[in-house]
Amino acid sequence: MTNGPVPLDKIKIEVADFIVQSLRAMPEHRALVTDWSAMLRAIKDDKSATTAHNVKAGDRADVAKQRVLVRMLACAAQEEVGAVAEESFLNSDVDPDLANSSEKGKKVSTGREHETLSIALLKALPNLLLQFKGDADVISELACLPRFLVPTVFSLPQRKQDFMSLIKNLGEIYLSSSNDDTLDKTARSLVSLCKGNHARVTESKAQLRKVVVELRDRIVELMSSDDSTIATSAVSAVNSESEFASKSSKRRSGRKKSPKAGASPASSKTSLTDDDTRGNDADTEYSIFLNVKRLRILAKKCDLSEFFDDTNNVNQLELLCNFICDGLKSRLRACKPVDLRVNADEETAADKLIEDPDVLAAIGTSVNEGLQLILCVTGKSTYVYIVIFEYHW
Repeated sequence: MTNGPVPLDKIKIEVADFIVQSLRAMPEHRALVTDWSAMLRAIKDDKSATTAHNVKAGDRADVAKQRVLVRMLACAAQEEVGAVAEESFLNSDVDPDLANSSEKGKKVSTGREHETLSIALLKALPNLLLQFKGDADVISELACLPRFLVPTVFSLPQRKQDFMSLIKNLGEIYLSSSNDDTLDKTARSLVSLCKGNHARVTESKAQLRKVVVELRDRIVELMSSDDSTIATSAVSAVNSESEFASKSSKRRSGRKKSPKAGASPASSKTSLTDDDTRGNDADTEYSIFLNVKRLRILAKKCDLSEFFDDTNNVNQLELLCNFICDGLKSRLRACKPVDLRVNADEETAADKLIEDPDVLAAIGTSVNEGLQLILCVTGKSTYVYIVIFEYHW
C-alpha cells in the first residue's frame, strides 16, 4: 500500500473490508476478526510496521498500518452487528428516504456476541478517540462505532465512567473537526446515544446540548464581533430577551485583544479593505462557515429546538435563525457594488466595500452554509408541525 509516491490520504484502506469479509466467511479463521480484545490491543500497542524480513517499514507504513487496523475493526464490528441484530438497529438514524428498503429476516439484537462487542468497544473507544484525535481518517472510522453498541451496556454501573468519557470525547471531536465525513459520523453517534431507554439518555442529551449551545455561541460571537464591519447590522437582530444575547457579549468582552505596545490608534482596523486585516477577515468568515456547517449537520440528524430553552416565550432557535439571516444579508450587501456617482450625469463609477478575492470567497462559503442551515431548520419545523396536525386531526 505504501510502495511508491502514493500520498497517505490516497491509500485505499477500504480494501481491508474484503479481507474482513473473507476471514468471516472461513470458519477456521473467523476468530481473527471477532477477537475484539486482540484487535483493540493491536491498534493500541502494535504501532510499528515491519516487512516480511522483520525490518521496520518506515513512518508511512506505520501510519498506514494503524489506519488499516482501525478500518478492519470498524468493518468487523459492523459485520458482526449486522449478523446478529435487526436491520432497523443499524438504520435507526438513517433518513427514511435514503435507507435500504430491502426486507431481511428478523434477528435478535441483544445476543451475547453483540453484548461482548459492545463492552469491549465501550471500554476502549474513549482512549482510542484521544489517541487518534489528529488523524481525520482514523477518527472518522472510530466515530461511527458507538452506533453499533447495544444500549443495554450503557446502563451497567461499572461502565458509567467509560460512557461519560465517550460522549465527552465525541463532543470535543465534533467541535474541533472540519472533515465532512468525521462530522457526519460523529453527529450520528452523538444523536444515536440520545435515543432508547437506557440509563444514560439524560447524560447523552446534556452533552449534545453542550455541543449545540457552544456552536450557537460561537456563531453569534463571530457574526457580531466588535472588529468585523460586515456584521454590524446583524447585531441589532439580537433581542435583549434572548438567552444568547448576554452570553455572546460576555464572550466577546472576555476575548478582546489589547493593542500592541507602541501601536498607534490610527492603525486600528477601520474597514475590510485594510491591507493588514484581509487575512483576519477571511479567517473569521471561514470560522463562521465551519461552525454553521457543524450546526447544519446536527440539524439534519435531530430537532435542534430540543436544545434551546424558550425563555420568556421567545423561540430561541427562531431568533438564532433570524440573527443568522441578518448576518448573511449584511454580508451580501457588503459584496454588492456601490454607486459612487454624486448625480446621474457623471460617468458610471462603482466600488465595493470588499474587493479582496479571498474574503469574497470566504463570505460565499459562509452564506451558502447559512442558507442550508436555515432551510434545514425550516424543513424540520414544518415536518414537526405537520405531524402534530395529523395527530390532532
